[in-house]
Amino acid sequence: FAFVPQRTHAQQQHEGKARTDARTDTPRALESSNTDETMSGISCEDRCQDEFNKFKLQNSQKGDKRRYLVFRIIDEKIKLVEEAPETKTWDDFLESLSSDDKDGAYGIYDMHCEGPDGRILQKVIFVAWSPDTLPVKAKMLYGSSREGFKADLGSGIAYTIQATDISDLDEKEVTDMVVKGR
Repeated sequence: FAFVPQRTHAQQQHEGKARTDARTDTPRALESSNTDETMSGISCEDRCQDEFNKFKLQNSQKGDKRRYLVFRIIDEKIKLVEEAPETKTWDDFLESLSSDDKDGAYGIYDMHCEGPDGRILQKVIFVAWSPDTLPVKAKMLYGSSREGFKADLGSGIAYTIQATDISDLDEKEVTDMVVKGR
């Protein structure tokens, strides 16, 4: 699997500054990293952001909790297509992501594992699923929309994994990544 590092605060600040248009040498503002539309022109429904905000705060609150969320691009929009109860497993998550070999997905998983010192680690993992069987256009769409979608979701994602094969998402390897903090 490919580990994709998160942007630093300095990089995020730089994104908000004005740039000069090379053709006209006039200043132009950069688009905010929290735009409603990604580079590909795909936008996410407001519900995606609302549900993610609830999801990342769920461990500090009482009530029903969810193990994962799955999003897909449908009709030029990123939409929440599945929410799973806390009783679901990593294998259930993988099954949901890979249920359609002609479509990609984005998934958010609430990983709980034990660290070397016995503490329970709780991390939110973002998975960008673009299988090798995906048509080229869909692969490009998911690839070019990923960072914009993550920016729309905001903070709270600890790890990002880009996967093209189910073997890229081995539970033991992902757990080791979380435990080792890499």
